[in-house]
Amino acid sequence: MEEETNVTTDTTVTEDTTNYTDMLREGQIFANVDAFNAAVDTFCNDRNYDVNRSTTRNKNVNQPDSVYYRVVCVRSGKFKSESKGGEDSRTRTSNKVNCGFKITGRLVNEAEIRRSNGSLKNESVKVISLQLEHTNGCKGSDELVRATITQQRGRKYLNSHLAFLHKECKAGRYKTTDVQDKLTEYGYTDVTLKEATNLRYRLMNDKNIKGYEPPPEEEEGKQIDYLFNHDLQKELEAGGQQSVDNLVCVHEGLSSQIKGYDYKMVSDDANRFSGTAWQTGRMRRRLRDCGKLIFLDDSRSGINTAGFCFWNVVVIDHNGKVQTVMAAMTMSPTNEAAYWVLSSMVQMTPEAADIVQCVMSDLGVGVEPIRRALPNVGFCGACVWHIMTIDFPKNVGHIADYESCKNFVYKKLVRNLSLLTWPFSLLPSSSLP
Repeated sequence: MEEETNVTTDTTVTEDTTNYTDMLREGQIFANVDAFNAAVDTFCNDRNYDVNRSTTRNKNVNQPDSVYYRVVCVRSGKFKSESKGGEDSRTRTSNKVNCGFKITGRLVNEAEIRRSNGSLKNESVKVISLQLEHTNGCKGSDELVRATITQQRGRKYLNSHLAFLHKECKAGRYKTTDVQDKLTEYGYTDVTLKEATNLRYRLMNDKNIKGYEPPPEEEEGKQIDYLFNHDLQKELEAGGQQSVDNLVCVHEGLSSQIKGYDYKMVSDDANRFSGTAWQTGRMRRRLRDCGKLIFLDDSRSGINTAGFCFWNVVVIDHNGKVQTVMAAMTMSPTNEAAYWVLSSMVQMTPEAADIVQCVMSDLGVGVEPIRRALPNVGFCGACVWHIMTIDFPKNVGHIADYESCKNFVYKKLVRNLSLLTWPFSLLPSSSLP
């Protein structure tokens, strides 16, 4: 339990901390922890003191917990050697000299609130102990010590800079020298190779970094599912064998970092890129659970300005949401390309050959390549919305009586389509009654 010195309590609540720049008093009361911290900051900043802060909570039986706010000198405490030889064999010099400077505040308790006749609140903070003199040779304001401690604490980088480096390092594109060059470009002109090495190590292993707030797990999961289509496209700009090497480098980097990651690559006789497909463990699990009906979603516009064909193989999960189960990129949206995409999916998830029973697409993919890759498929279809909204106006929009033609097709074909009754349930067998 915490021991307190009996002192005369000053129940005058301090809100304007500027009145106490020269002195803090034991027993002094602040309106809340923010006012307490402001007073401490003013006191320490005026004297160039470097301090560490901590908050502790003591459990009390049948009454609220006691919360303490402690401020100590950065040179407080003693160095505890972790080497086998003890203190004499340590390899670095410690700045700790067991300095006695400290300021301790505590949230007021119920007894103090009752005695104050309403002047204290539950959030009021009381200074319970003070030692404002630095001891054991510590001056409290030593430029050399400050520089050393600042170096030990590490540099604070911008979150946007770390986010970019995190993605590049994880993808395997940035080595240590690349990180150092990028930091120099960002304005950290004094960055050393040692600092760049440490930063890349922490980024690659998802360790805490000062100033970096990683994206929430939900957003990161989505990012992993769709996997940098734009970045993969950029790797092809080199052309020829270099493009293939670039893609392999990216895939290998992701394989080492993402659980269950797998990929396939194919090139032509001249070693030029022809296609690539990739799948994560999360995608594979969705395909096994919800893959009775899959949809081949082709993208050749918007983000894709280079003419490649991006394929996102998606399913509808048990909550009615569309989820990606594989992604791929080919040079063109032909039937042979569709066959290669689906056969790559079977190679990475062999169970797909038995699970998938229905395939739909926003393209007119032929039945033959689908059934070659997935022999268990009983139905192949095309999306009416894509045909009538995208393909129909693109191919016949130039005719003179386009509106009449469109209305005729809607009346005679689209609105007369009978609803299909699937001979199977989209739920996995384990969830059926």
